[in-house]
Amino acid sequence: MANPATLKTMLDGVAAMYDGGGFTATSRITKAQVVRWINEELSKLDDILATKFQAHRASRATVTLVAGTDSYALPVDFYRLLATFLVESGRRYRLGRFELAELGALNAPLRGGTNKNLRYMLHGDELWFAPTPQSGSVEVWYRAQLTPMAMAQASAAIGSGANGTVTITVDQGGSEGNTWTVTVVVAATPSQPLSVALATKAITVTLGTDGAGAPDATKNTATLVAAAVTALAGVTAVASGTGVSALTGAAPLKAFTGGDDGEASAINTAFATGWEAFAIAGAAAKCMLREQEDPTPALQAQASVAVVIDRAAGARDEGGAHRIVDVRGALAYYSDYDLADEGWL
Repeated sequence: MANPATLKTMLDGVAAMYDGGGFTATSRITKAQVVRWINEELSKLDDILATKFQAHRASRATVTLVAGTDSYALPVDFYRLLATFLVESGRRYRLGRFELAELGALNAPLRGGTNKNLRYMLHGDELWFAPTPQSGSVEVWYRAQLTPMAMAQASAAIGSGANGTVTITVDQGGSEGNTWTVTVVVAATPSQPLSVALATKAITVTLGTDGAGAPDATKNTATLVAAAVTALAGVTAVASGTGVSALTGAAPLKAFTGGDDGEASAINTAFATGWEAFAIAGAAAKCMLREQEDPTPALQAQASVAVVIDRAAGARDEGGAHRIVDVRGALAYYSDYDLADEGWL
């Protein structure tokens, strides 16, 4: 069963443990700050689980080798490398790693014109291979970065058409964004420029006019409106398409919608139900420290969850005992042996 925790339930848990009331965009400890602390504690929990469970949040990707190319970009969500396998004829052969000092000894061409003695090195956000590979594929097993939990941001759209819509988003995520509004009006006199104003949480877009007092298309393109709105504090705006179409007239007050406090942001399913208490307690301790209160009760609660995780580590997979693995044998590293010569192919 998936862990039912969401960012909203975790925020509520932190507030209850900290006993400092709910968090808002303007409270002494803001909601955004607590969300950052929750994500920091979840990352800490994720690293703990990675040391306890070998395949915790394992992912895999296929790297298509191009003859003569020795470096390849890692997946965008890459965090830690678990293993690399050369894939040939539906079989996997684990690749060994080379050290930079060994690179000179790997200048020789691949044996038999194949990838049989291929090795890899992790470098920054790339995988390097030596000797320079031939065409083929390598399967990369890795631990992905943990996706941060986030509050949904409120937004509102003004204008119309593929190139004339301006979507405005409140920078501060959460349900408080739903209290914002936007109104479009036309300047009351001729030859006025486009202008945008913000009063508390109410945005007013005043369209520029021509000499006759009508909205001037050259002054009110979606691109220009989006730039003027983005110049305000606390909001950003993006024009649709090319942004060349203009807003052509007044529009009634429109409320922002879609903001929530994390109701839709679910915790990673790799965390067993109850383990989210580790992050809740850790974030609560940081709240207490910020307010110069004693964080000991929260830290003790966090330590208790860590004990539960440690005890569970040995019993998570009861299908069989772990065993010693031969990582140097003929079938372990395809690059160590010419399998054809050894009679394996």
